[in-house]
Amino acid sequence: KHKEALLDELMFSDRSALDILNEHKTDIDKENELRVPVMATTKFSTGIKLGAQGPFMSVPQQTVELFTYSPIHLDVLGPDPPDEEALETNGYLRHIRSASDEEKGGGFESKLACMRALLDAVNGLFYLPDQV
Repeated sequence: KHKEALLDELMFSDRSALDILNEHKTDIDKENELRVPVMATTKFSTGIKLGAQGPFMSVPQQTVELFTYSPIHLDVLGPDPPDEEALETNGYLRHIRSASDEEKGGGFESKLACMRALLDAVNGLFYLPDQV
């Protein structure tokens, strides 16, 4: 920007080249004086100092009770549905569409659909509002 202005003035002005150069030099010096030097950052917003070689901030330790599995208990208010072995031996699976290869790859089995249908069928058969 300054170079272009200097060249234009040197080419098209009637003044002497020495006067033009001195004027541009003083303008550049004034701009440099007005600039405020930017302070280099010494630390990040997390508090870690820039260029520090010390250890990183420690991760806080939490002591939490470990997970213990407890099997699910369903109160179906009806007869107990058959277990998975009885589904095959008693022929329940003959009435359920078999799972495709894509469904098997996703973890789906026709036993799941059969068990869900049986649970829906027997759920609440013995429901009596007075007993609840």
